[in-house]
Amino acid sequence: MLPVLLFFLLIAAPCFSLCVETERRFEEILPLSCAALVLAAYLMGLSGLFARLRSPVLALVCFGWLLVLEALERLLRKKRPWREALRRFFTPAFFLYLALFFYLAVLNYGRLAWEFDALSHWADVVKAM
Repeated sequence: MLPVLLFFLLIAAPCFSLCVETERRFEEILPLSCAALVLAAYLMGLSGLFARLRSPVLALVCFGWLLVLEALERLLRKKRPWREALRRFFTPAFFLYLALFFYLAVLNYGRLAWEFDALSHWADVVKAM
C-alpha cells in the first residue's frame, strides 16, 4: 500500500504547489499537474536520466516534497492567507479524487499487471506470422 500512497503524494504535491502559486482551484490544476508529471517522466526517460538514477520514483517523490515545502515557504514569506490556499486545494473535487483513488487502490490490491492478459492469444498471433 506504500507505493499507492507515494503515487498519490506524487500527484497531490505539485497540485498543492500550483494551487498556492496560481490561486486556482484543485480541479483546474489537476490536469495540468498530471500532464507535467507525464512530460517530466517522458523527458527523463529520453535523456537517460531514469537509467542513471537508482530510484527514479523516489527522485520524483522527493521533487514533489520539495514543491510542497516551497509552497509552504511561499505562504509564510508572502503572508498569504492559509485558509484561502487550503480552501482552494481541499475542494469537493479533491475529496472525490481522494475517494476514487483509494477505492480503486483497494480494488486493485494484490493484483498483478498480467493477471487478466491473454498471452496465449498473442503467442498464437506471433506463431502464425
